Amino acid sequence: MTTAAIFLWTLLSVHGCSALLPPLAAPHNVSVVALNTNYTLTWDWEQDPAHPQGQEVTFTTQYISKFKLSRPRGASWLTACKETRGRSCDLTRFRLHHLGLYRLQVRASREGRHSNWTGRDFCPDQDAALGPPGQVVLTPAGSLLDLHIKDPVTSFNSSMRDLVPELFYLISYWEGPAHLQEWLQSSPQQRPPLAPPAGGVMVLNSSSNLVTLPGLRSWTWYCVSVRSVASFHSKISSGTAPLCRKTEGTTSWWIIFCFFLGSLLFFFLLALLLVFGLYRSYRKLKVTCFPPDQLPSHFLKHLRGPPGGGVPHLVSPDSESELLSNMSVLEVHHHLPEAGTLPPAGLEQDCSGSSSSGSSSSRDSGVFSTGGSSHLQHHQQQQQQQLKMWDAAALKLGGVAPDEGVVDVSV
Repeated sequence: MTTAAIFLWTLLSVHGCSALLPPLAAPHNVSVVALNTNYTLTWDWEQDPAHPQGQEVTFTTQYISKFKLSRPRGASWLTACKETRGRSCDLTRFRLHHLGLYRLQVRASREGRHSNWTGRDFCPDQDAALGPPGQVVLTPAGSLLDLHIKDPVTSFNSSMRDLVPELFYLISYWEGPAHLQEWLQSSPQQRPPLAPPAGGVMVLNSSSNLVTLPGLRSWTWYCVSVRSVASFHSKISSGTAPLCRKTEGTTSWWIIFCFFLGSLLFFFLLALLLVFGLYRSYRKLKVTCFPPDQLPSHFLKHLRGPPGGGVPHLVSPDSESELLSNMSVLEVHHHLPEAGTLPPAGLEQDCSGSSSSGSSSSRDSGVFSTGGSSHLQHHQQQQQQQLKMWDAAALKLGGVAPDEGVVDVSV
């Protein structure tokens, strides 16, 4: 058998086997899950029991704008998901126009065989659901509550108000239940759903992002839930989780007075402590820089003099020799009287400067010898000279007072 015959026989066998197999089932229950600008096409597909098991089935998803289908040259479909094994296809990344109208289709494939296309129409503005507000913040404003609402956002973090100009909010608020404090203190996993009561729910419509809730009582808990509404297609989003906050009220005058008195006392004590610290620092600085015990004047004279003026000495080098000579004179003075210089016997003086008992007869008569009186005068002059030299030497040694025990003897 030639090669051409073998190829022809193989081709006929394959087509014959394919003709014997049942057709591949097409996807069904095709729908679009759309929220704001997030679009996901989903479908179902069941394995036909009569179809033999083999390679896993894959799916291909395409889309096209419907106005292109009316072109005479035909339409050019865009493939969103090709040969995927999942039962869904994300169309968000293709940025389908919010006011556009599109045709979506999907088919199954297996071992080179394809099912029929299953499609549906999709209009984002009409078919996409509207999401709740992006964020809700509740803050007390005295006896009222301020509600800050953030617009729903698209998949690209822009406001849905740009796509839905008629967007507004449906605000429901009610007084909190008695067990609200325990509910708030419990962990989020253990909190039961906080549903609004059957009656007493107040409703407010607003297109503003900042709303002040009216009709509230002071020092009372209130819970709020907000829903987004698009009036053109009557879209209403799900409500946000209940957010609870306690209102405040006017502060009593005695509380204000207590706060004022406490702050006044605090600042008074702070000022008193500051003044005391400054006073102690001043005293310490004054004692350190200006001590009460001043140095002698001759030390201050040298300290206040020019630099290098020298330090004062008790004894200068020039006067050292003179001091030594005066010391010798003092030694002579302390060794007086000697034998050669003593007055004659019978002329010794007592402590009062008068003659001794041996000269009592002279005092009675009042007569002295001429030689004795001249010798006594000479001796007194020598003693006076020695005392003057001793006084001068004592002054040089530091101002020592002259010896008061030596008394001049006068006649």
